[in-house]
Parts: sequence; C-alpha cells; structure tokens
Amino acid sequence: MKRLLWVVVMLFVVFAPCAYADSIPTLNVNITFATVSMGPNDGSGDNVSFTLIGPGTNITGIGGMACFDWCSGPIPDGTFVGTSQIFLSSFGSVTIRGTNYDPETLSLCCLFSASGDLNGSTSGFVGEGPTFAQLNLTLPCCGSWGLNFVPVPPEGDFPGGFQFVHGELIAGTPPAATPEPGTLGLMATGLAGLVGVMRRKRQIRR
Repeated sequence: MKRLLWVVVMLFVVFAPCAYADSIPTLNVNITFATVSMGPNDGSGDNVSFTLIGPGTNITGIGGMACFDWCSGPIPDGTFVGTSQIFLSSFGSVTIRGTNYDPETLSLCCLFSASGDLNGSTSGFVGEGPTFAQLNLTLPCCGSWGLNFVPVPPEGDFPGGFQFVHGELIAGTPPAATPEPGTLGLMATGLAGLVGVMRRKRQIRR
C-alpha cells in the first residue's frame, strides 16, 4: 500500500508541471501592419517608437537604436549610415484580440533583427493571473527603412555634410479606415433624404 502511494506521489510530481504548462492559453496573432519611427539619438536612448496592428490587436512601444555615429550629429557623408539592433524599453498600450492588457505584463523576445528590421515572428507572455497567456506574433515582412537627412553647411573644421532628422520603417498593409459614428449618421441621414425625394417624385408623377 505504501509503495502504491509512493508511486502515485511521484507521478503527480513528474506530471503536474506538464499539466500546468498545457493549461496556459496560447494567443496566436497575425500582425498585418507595422510602423517604426525613429528620430535623432540625443543620448536619452529612446529614439524609436513602434505600432503593431492586427485583428483586434494594437501594440505600441518605444525603444532605442545605437546609431550614434550617424544619427546624433552632422556627418560628412553617408559612409557611416546603417541601421542596427533596436532595444525595447517599454510598451505603451497593449490590446490583443479586443482585450486590453497592462503593458508591463507583456514580454516579447526578438521583435527586431540585428539590422533593425522586424523579425518574421516573435513569442512571449502577456497578462497576469487568470489572463496570463503565451503570445505568438507573426509579423509582416519586406519592410525597408527610409532615412531622411538635411544638408549642413560648413562650420569651423567641419567641411559640411548632412544631419539625420527622421527615419521610418513600414511593413504590411495599412488597415482600412473605419468610419466614425458621426460620419455613419450623416450618411444615413443623406440616404433617408434621397429616399424621401424619390418617393415624392413618384407621387407627383402619379
């Protein structure tokens, strides 16, 4: 009897963690549109903001790119220009499948590649307590950075060159614009007016 009890206890110890792991819900979300915006790095570190959009999903956050050699001051030419790894600092808002989560409960691994582009997928966790879940994101590919510079005239020992002002990465297809309730109301009023005019014309013809 004691041996049987010992076997039951050992089986519980071995398989209980697996049963708990299987009980964690998994959220698989396809991100269809992503934008990443970057400004000059003034030393604060957070010069990047991003937005990820998918069905019922909107995730925003900030981070920083170590681009001091070309985005923190005037450069003579484009020799040093090249995007690099973006390091996440924090998330600003997190809505996944219509549910709002505390941004501090979201953790994602490897959202950006070593070249500052989006990876094809990323995983992590979101929520806490009863809302805790594993999160798997599929991200849009084939985006490319657009970097904007302005001319800088010669000054002192500086022969003149360029100053970085803004950069943007866009990937995926922008979501279709959703009409605001006020716009829908105006459309309904206009259609009702047209129907009324058509009915009056028919009555007059009779």
